[in-house]
Amino acid sequence: MYRCNVRWLIAGLAFSMVGWAHAGDHRYEPAHTDPDYSRQYTDHQLAPSLEPGRLFYVSVHGDDRNSGTRGAPLRSLVAARDAIRSLRREAGLPVGGIHVVVMDGHYHLDGPLQLTREDAGTVKTPIVYRGTGADKVVLTAGVELDTHLFKLVKDEDALERLHPRARGPVMCIHLADSQVADYFPGEGKYGLISMDGHLLQLARWPNRGYNHIDTILDKGPTTRWLKPGEEPAPYSKEQPTGGRFTCRETLSLAVQAEFARSGDMRARGYFHNDWYFQDEPIGRIRGREIQLLRYTRYGIEEKIKSMPRRVRLANVLCELDEPGEWYFDRRAQRLYVWPIAGFVPARSRVTVLGGGPLIQMKDTSYVTFRNMTIENTGDLGVRISGGQYNLLAGCVVRNGIQRGASVEGGRYNGISGCDFYGLHTGLQHLRRKHEDTGALL
Repeated sequence: MYRCNVRWLIAGLAFSMVGWAHAGDHRYEPAHTDPDYSRQYTDHQLAPSLEPGRLFYVSVHGDDRNSGTRGAPLRSLVAARDAIRSLRREAGLPVGGIHVVVMDGHYHLDGPLQLTREDAGTVKTPIVYRGTGADKVVLTAGVELDTHLFKLVKDEDALERLHPRARGPVMCIHLADSQVADYFPGEGKYGLISMDGHLLQLARWPNRGYNHIDTILDKGPTTRWLKPGEEPAPYSKEQPTGGRFTCRETLSLAVQAEFARSGDMRARGYFHNDWYFQDEPIGRIRGREIQLLRYTRYGIEEKIKSMPRRVRLANVLCELDEPGEWYFDRRAQRLYVWPIAGFVPARSRVTVLGGGPLIQMKDTSYVTFRNMTIENTGDLGVRISGGQYNLLAGCVVRNGIQRGASVEGGRYNGISGCDFYGLHTGLQHLRRKHEDTGALL
């Protein structure tokens, strides 16, 4: 997963990694990595820092029918946005703009907070959504599981399939009647789960690194060189047609037995070249031999003699052998989890990642989000598209299936003093052409 600590400003196209420069025995850190520098840049360069003319408060104990004062806070950011819209229509934005103060708490958003032109501020009336601290205010997407329902595994058959170390601490929950089952389509193709802000690892063999392909028995059918109109090689669960190989490391009898029972694993790694990571369903395990279910783009081939092809197996129940791992049994519709330290049923949070972006700003101006954690998203956490002087500042963006934030076009939009981690990709910046001049923005 992608991890990046951002202690500097991204404005427009600027995005560079911060490193250390050494002078003798002393370390020198560039000024723009200093938190106070970042805060001052945030306050004075992109969006104005003004005394707000009006405050709206949001609290997990609030009610969207309230007025939004500190004593009668709103419950949701959507209600705060709508309150600002009403104020704009009735009296206009006050000098100094508006601050939406989001109080301590965990806020689950069923859909994105969408801001458009009608939610924009100006240089004299900026709009600021600010939490009381990134470690205190959490905006989350995904599907939250009812941790009341997690029970220790006691079924003898299930215990027999678990790793010996897991017999006792591992818990499970039945998901047959839950919407979360839609996130787990099968063939080992599952998303991500977080627990109390930490990403969990799908049970796999090995836990660290890879196994190494020993003998390539069959390259398997490919799709890279198909002719126009030519169809890929057919396959089925009963008749897998993918490439076949063995591993240097010993494939345990427990893994073989588990695949025979579930038929639900994937092989992830480098089957062809090191610039191409693959995630392929397994069709058959027979003795030491592993066969993929279907065609791949390039097939299995030893392209670099000094760097062997390497893979790991994912969604392997008998390899659920340490805290922070999980497994989904599609046949029984059960989710197995070895909880991390600090897990308390009914108080801890377990979330299946998905949805997003949680914050979407389209053609807004002078809108700032600061001092919040944004987590458990799907393809994207925050999108800023078009507009100008929009800012994400002092936030933590973590635990997402794909990207953390995207800045798409516009002018003087930026990200300052934010932390990104637990993501496939931290940031993306896209330029677009000005509608009138054709110039790149």
